[in-house]
Amino acid sequence: MLSFELRDAAQRADDFMRRTTIPIMRPSLGGVHTLLTRPATTLALGMSRDERLSLVVSDDLIRMSVGIEATEIF
Repeated sequence: MLSFELRDAAQRADDFMRRTTIPIMRPSLGGVHTLLTRPATTLALGMSRDERLSLVVSDDLIRMSVGIEATEIF
C-alpha cells in the first residue's frame, strides 16, 4: 500500500487517476488487482473536511494498493 498526495488540488488527483492505465479505480480493497482510491471520495465521503484532515485524509490523497495481476496482459 502506497499513499501520496499531489500538491495543490483534488482536481489534480482526479486528473492523475483518470490518466493512469494499469491500476483499476475502485472504492475499496478486496481483490488481487492494483487499485487506486481517493479516500476523501470513498472511505471518508460522509465526513466534513475538518474531520478528514484530523485523520490525515487530505482532498488530494491517493492510495495505491499494488496487486498481483499477470504482466502479460499489459
